Amino acid sequence: MVRCGLALAVVVSFVGGALTCLFTLQGGLSAPSATLQQGLPTLQVQIAALPCIGKEQVLDASLPQPMASSTGVAARTSTTTTSREVAVATTTAALRDSPRQQEEEQSQLVAPAPKGNADAACRHKRASSQIAICISGDSRTLINERLPLHMHAVLVQPLCGAAALDLYAHLGGCDFNEKQRWVVPKRIEEELLKRRIADVAGNVAQVVSVIVYEQGYNDTVCDKHKCLCKALPMAYKLRACMNEIEQHEREHSRAYDFVIRVRPDFEYFRTLPLAEHWDSLRRDVVWSFISTRRPAVFTGGFSADFVEEVVPLEKADFIDDNMAILPRSAASAYLRGPADEVEACIPNKAPARFSKLAGCQETPRWWWNECRIERALRAVKGVELSIGMISGKDFMGRCNWLDCSRGECAYPSRRERGDAELKQPFLQLSLPQAAFPPFGLIKK
Repeated sequence: MVRCGLALAVVVSFVGGALTCLFTLQGGLSAPSATLQQGLPTLQVQIAALPCIGKEQVLDASLPQPMASSTGVAARTSTTTTSREVAVATTTAALRDSPRQQEEEQSQLVAPAPKGNADAACRHKRASSQIAICISGDSRTLINERLPLHMHAVLVQPLCGAAALDLYAHLGGCDFNEKQRWVVPKRIEEELLKRRIADVAGNVAQVVSVIVYEQGYNDTVCDKHKCLCKALPMAYKLRACMNEIEQHEREHSRAYDFVIRVRPDFEYFRTLPLAEHWDSLRRDVVWSFISTRRPAVFTGGFSADFVEEVVPLEKADFIDDNMAILPRSAASAYLRGPADEVEACIPNKAPARFSKLAGCQETPRWWWNECRIERALRAVKGVELSIGMISGKDFMGRCNWLDCSRGECAYPSRRERGDAELKQPFLQLSLPQAAFPPFGLIKK
């Protein structure tokens, strides 16, 4: 069996012999392993990137041309003529709509694709801020070739005027065993994700690293019978990202001013502020995607006392882990602290009593991954941190979490999350620009 966070199509060519092969590499699903009969004279495995269609679809076996990747380069490894080609792409449900109906539905909401993502010269003012972007999380939605272009338009292009703009990607991929037949799919997965991250960077950001981990990989041992281990897959990627950031700083004898932590499955409806405005951004404020105020204890949902301005850290209750704009003074704690705490073993036993003011470890959130972020920030010494909220109406506003396994990548009108902007075109590339709220800027 193979478990995977990425959708791929596998095209198998052979001469003579018999072959039974089905790879289902789709987010969160298990798939039958490939079964190969002995004695095949020739075997060529060819893999092409598929859009994340969210439905079951069998491709035409008489495809005349290799399927193109997002960069326009064919992803096939061979063009040798063979007696038969079988192309199978399996996802989550039976295909009920005709191709024409799908095309008509998507054409109403999907904005036209651009001819290029970042070839134009930067027309924005130059800034002195040096910024690192850490993309961390499962890569399943990056099969959608439009998503990296959307991320570029939102996260990278507005910062083209920065003194330095570097991109680090630590992504969860598929689980492969050590058998020889998985060597090619594993390599193609890595190559595809590197192309996707290159599309995010465009000709603006410098890609420092792209690391793809098997989904079940852990770089440490956590005893789930005694300790809370759920946060580890997220935490070790964040820490690895921070390790590389610090190594890059040492090698180039310069420190970043800000580190942006993002996931690879967000859809945005405003872009980041221009680089020139980051020079005036406060260095004591951690911008979290969502944050709430004390004394109420946040336990989930869309109704809470959300932070609308900047509040001192001690007055903040919930601090989420989905996205953050971090001043350098808080970046190491935010990105490294959760993994360090998990490795030290967080007892998986609920507290004897709850408190509204003792921190998340004594609330019903004691076991949440977000609690690890909150505890890391509260442990920062030498600077009095404050908290702002990225998704506030005065900043970037709402975002949408994409989930290809639910069909959202193919059917944008069915984005049913409570935080989705249902009527907006899907993965837009031209968006209004956000501005930092005045209370987040250095007073002149």
